[in-house]
Amino acid sequence: MTDAAALAAGDQATLPGPRTLVLATRPLRPGTGPAALSRFADDRWNLTPAMFAQHAEAISLNFTAVIPGYRHLVKTMTWLVINHEPEQDMRFNVCAARPSPRTVVTIWRGLRDFTSWLDIRGIQRFSDVTAADLDAYAEHVNAAPVNHAMREDQLTAVLRAWMLRHLLPEDARLPAAPPWDRDRIKDILGTGRDRGENKTRRIAPATMTALLDWCLRFTEIFASDIIAAFEEYKHLSVRNYYTRKRESRLVTASARRPRGSVTAMLDGLLGEYRAAGLALPGLRAAETVAVNAYHLGRELDAQILPARAATMAAAAGLPVDDGTYVRAPVTALLDGEPWLPHRIGYDQAPVLARHLSTACFVVIAYLTGQRPGETANLERGCLTRDAETGLVLLHGRHFKGATGDDGSHLPEGKIRDDPWVTVEPVATAVAVAGRLHDAQLLFPNTLLINGSAGAGSLGDRVGRARGQSHIGGDITSLVTWINDYCREHGRLDPVRPDPAGPGLAPSRLRRTLAWFIVRRPRGLVAAAIQYGHVKVKMTLG
Repeated sequence: MTDAAALAAGDQATLPGPRTLVLATRPLRPGTGPAALSRFADDRWNLTPAMFAQHAEAISLNFTAVIPGYRHLVKTMTWLVINHEPEQDMRFNVCAARPSPRTVVTIWRGLRDFTSWLDIRGIQRFSDVTAADLDAYAEHVNAAPVNHAMREDQLTAVLRAWMLRHLLPEDARLPAAPPWDRDRIKDILGTGRDRGENKTRRIAPATMTALLDWCLRFTEIFASDIIAAFEEYKHLSVRNYYTRKRESRLVTASARRPRGSVTAMLDGLLGEYRAAGLALPGLRAAETVAVNAYHLGRELDAQILPARAATMAAAAGLPVDDGTYVRAPVTALLDGEPWLPHRIGYDQAPVLARHLSTACFVVIAYLTGQRPGETANLERGCLTRDAETGLVLLHGRHFKGATGDDGSHLPEGKIRDDPWVTVEPVATAVAVAGRLHDAQLLFPNTLLINGSAGAGSLGDRVGRARGQSHIGGDITSLVTWINDYCREHGRLDPVRPDPAGPGLAPSRLRRTLAWFIVRRPRGLVAAAIQYGHVKVKMTLG
């Protein structure tokens, strides 16, 4: 294990070996197993265990993208950036705090680009780099066809490399003189990073109003039907031939069903369909519809042969539906009519459940003004009501500006001191989101059985909050469903395209609400209070 104290003291001999843990001195997310921890010799480093936010998406570094001649050095510097406490008095426009995992990725990317540029110029060691080379690199970066923020990041990576020089071997050190004579990056590039107005695009009012209207329909009208269908789907989805085949090896011969019992069970099931006045589940093939024997097998938790199902269904004189639907009825009305002309399809139940979860997210995030990560990290029991005022209060964790008693950033965030004061539709959405599953987080990464199905594909993301990029895709899918529904039912209230461009990213919800609030009388102060801004200027930004 690396001695962090020796590193902090500048002991050059203490450098990582092949088996050194990449996250040697970083706090790890609770429950992280040894298999998730990368070693220095690995070509790909997994930084996800150092990220505590439940909605954080997996991140890693792929060192095969670095020039082979510089790969070991870039690995060493990146390891030091991760584990070494930076010097505090560098008088550069560089944050002296130990960077977050996402910032580490940005620094690594800058080191990769810098060493690639050196390799093209025939410079094979940092010790051969001159002040003139650094000036030339600054000119190269300034002329690069990238945005200003990326230019700053590329030069900042060089400064980070220089700040680590006393920990590296002689041939791996940049010149002793500070790069660019200690000039600030904004002076080198001729301008600073714009930290004024928020560049996040707001959603057009017509688009946002329609989206919110439909999300409220999902949470307040459609929810009970969707949840009932999804509960039935969850019950049946684990009853399939392949599951039974795997488990059959654990069932003794004496515990297996007696001969002929499945036929009796199927006869009883057909009787249930007849008594309920329901058509049998159908399976369309070309121009014909056959009995879906596989679905009947799900209901009985037994294997049903198609021929047997067809023969018994014909003998019972039962009709066959044009598809396979859950038995839960559709009871909700939209404008005085059932919102669906038939029961929810078996395969559509999980799709509608995801749309309902997304609608809950939009209602909560938009009407509270929370950041996407704050909404994604909400847990059961997060909503209370003030006994005296009756106000609806939402308690949750925030990450931006979350610091400990010593002023250091808390990667796990902390519970916001003042809860979000919100409205009744948010309370409804919170309750509905919790009815879709039994996970602790309101918006788990998967809605399947107990938030844990699909572990093979989701890996360590199972049971954690849904990531922001996935939520963005969920909103797009929800809008597509809404517009398809409007087209099929002749409705004139679809979610029309946003003139600012496609992609209703969840970060735009907060920006849009701020615009609406500020335009109201005394709205600027109201927005500043709701968002927890220290200064009104932040709200204006």
